Amino acid sequence: MASAATVVNPDIRARLDAGEIVEYAPGGQIDTERVVTEAPDVLMTGGTESAEYGTLRDAGIPVVANAEWLEADPLGRAEWVKFMAALTGEETEAAKVFDRIEADYTAIADRVPDGDGDRVPALIGTMYQGTWYMPSGGSYVGKLLADAGATYPWADETDTGSLELDFETVFTESGGAPIWLADGEWENLADVTTEDERHGQLAAVRGGQVWSNTLVIGPGGGNDYWERGVTRPDLVLGDLAAILHPDAFPGHTFAFYRHLQ
Repeated sequence: MASAATVVNPDIRARLDAGEIVEYAPGGQIDTERVVTEAPDVLMTGGTESAEYGTLRDAGIPVVANAEWLEADPLGRAEWVKFMAALTGEETEAAKVFDRIEADYTAIADRVPDGDGDRVPALIGTMYQGTWYMPSGGSYVGKLLADAGATYPWADETDTGSLELDFETVFTESGGAPIWLADGEWENLADVTTEDERHGQLAAVRGGQVWSNTLVIGPGGGNDYWERGVTRPDLVLGDLAAILHPDAFPGHTFAFYRHLQ
């Protein structure tokens, strides 16, 4: 494993604590000697190239790119479980797993109210170092929001990445949204306004409807939304749909989002 610090899964953490898993890139820098010494059957990368990979190939270590993060469709990302299965000989099981996730995702999307006026205005994203990163409508998050029945001013943008906006633009266009779907590492609403007093002007903050995808944080600070959530878009969609349409999803058990008190 590249870096153990952000791992959330308790089974993997137990194996790390027992010394059964080797950390080969602590701090982000690949220790090529350690990889060569361990002689893995394959080294899986994040889909970008690095000079160290050439060194490893020369040493006989196969390097394979896992580029699921380039998929703009949530189910498209989850389907990369089949890619993993191709390396382990579990293709049949992986197909069953994905089919179940796809069916559950579709079932949730079908339950989302879709009549005139049912889409709920939402404020999306969080400001980081003076820039508000807003997901475009064509992005992974944009697709989830559309399927969950949300609407926001940048939903029609077709780019698959994020827009870099300032607070004033976001406030003008989306400051009146009754629900804020955020990813800030806040414990409560007081933390939201302490970080930036301008947050107090947002309708969702005044109305106490701020939700953060930080329900499950690992001991090293890793967020399960970015770990398990990638392979379980059905659970992410279920959370979003329940936040936006609570009457249609009564008694929902949240997997990744929590309501800031």
